[in-house]
Amino acid sequence: MSADAFKSTPNAMYIDLSTNILDYTLIDDNAFRGLGKLRTLVLSRNHAISHIRKQWFKPLISLENIRIASSYVLSIEDNAFQGLQNLRIVVLNNNGIAKLPPELFHGLSRLIGVYMQHNSIQNLPVDMFLGSSDNLHELNIAYNQITNIRKDVNLQDLTQLQRLSVQRNPYSCNCNILWFRNWLLNGTSATVLGKDEVICASGPTDVVKKNLLEFDPEILHCKSQLIMIITVTCSGFFVICALVYFIYYHRWKIIYWYQRRMLRKQYERLTHTDAPPLDQRIIYDAFISYNSKDVEWINKVLQPTLEAPPYNLKLCIDYRDFLVGEAIIQNIANSVRFSRKTVLVISNNFVRSEWCNFELEMARNRMFDSHEDVLVSILLENVKYSSMPILLQKVLRKKTYIEWPKEEGRKAFWTRLARAINSPNVSLEASRLGIS
Repeated sequence: MSADAFKSTPNAMYIDLSTNILDYTLIDDNAFRGLGKLRTLVLSRNHAISHIRKQWFKPLISLENIRIASSYVLSIEDNAFQGLQNLRIVVLNNNGIAKLPPELFHGLSRLIGVYMQHNSIQNLPVDMFLGSSDNLHELNIAYNQITNIRKDVNLQDLTQLQRLSVQRNPYSCNCNILWFRNWLLNGTSATVLGKDEVICASGPTDVVKKNLLEFDPEILHCKSQLIMIITVTCSGFFVICALVYFIYYHRWKIIYWYQRRMLRKQYERLTHTDAPPLDQRIIYDAFISYNSKDVEWINKVLQPTLEAPPYNLKLCIDYRDFLVGEAIIQNIANSVRFSRKTVLVISNNFVRSEWCNFELEMARNRMFDSHEDVLVSILLENVKYSSMPILLQKVLRKKTYIEWPKEEGRKAFWTRLARAINSPNVSLEASRLGIS
């Protein structure tokens, strides 16, 4: 069937192509183009239509009845009937369909009958008739391979259902199917055809080969299973709550540990190069680690004092010396690596800053890599010891810090700070013993 095969019959309302040898691979996507008035299309008993394509039916905006029975259909494209707002009857029985596309029957508000008996369907899709449930009168899914009809298929939404055929499926009669049994018995007003053939194919020995609608459900001990499920669920819930509480209570320690671990990896990656010895690649006398809220003190006090005579130190300061476009982590790592010392300007702003903690961690990594004491600490203001990160507490316990004094003590402060920056990077062991 080539494109525009029916261009000479634009007013056709009924086309029957049954009992031919149509091959789906030889049906052009536009074979039915121009049939906007077609109401019934019959493709039954064609032994080579193994796959149904959605493109075929797009032009058939008036289609009400489609019949593709006994045609060896194995698969259907999802949304094959999309846009067929007038579709009322779908006949797909006596094929080899094993799986229904999830949205095949969605949005067909005028649908009244679906016939899919004698296929190999194993499961029905979730919300099978979403947007198509208001007028459905008859559903036939008998003689398939369905073991269970789950509640989320939402057959219970078919309030206008009059006839239902579900017999001759190999139902697994366990607790999961009880809702369906109860719905068939008490939840639907539809006539259930072939009730005597709705048989349990598997399950406990006492229910196998018995009618799904007649055996005693107490045999399944579903209440005991429900209690067990509730018990396990509650136990799991309490375990999760305890874990959440533990994580929340120790969140700062966990965040700190995680940051240290990630920074260590980042530092190792950034420094894993065949670089020359450290003393041959020092660019700065000191890298200044501070919080941006203290930038005025850095810009107007520390920088002009230390970089001017008599100290003449070369400082690395982020707003001036970081490379534009470079990742901030890499800028920090390089600044620590290429500076003889790292000066920590400790304030209340500093201890609350994650980036300051990162810079401290980088300096600490440098200390362990080069086995040298490279840290100089300035206490810019009163900071509660308890508010400091754990690593900073450790640093201040082991090292003497320099306090920013009142006006009269500032000359000594600058002399002491410059001396600390210019001092040789003694080994960590010597630093711990107080040897300079």
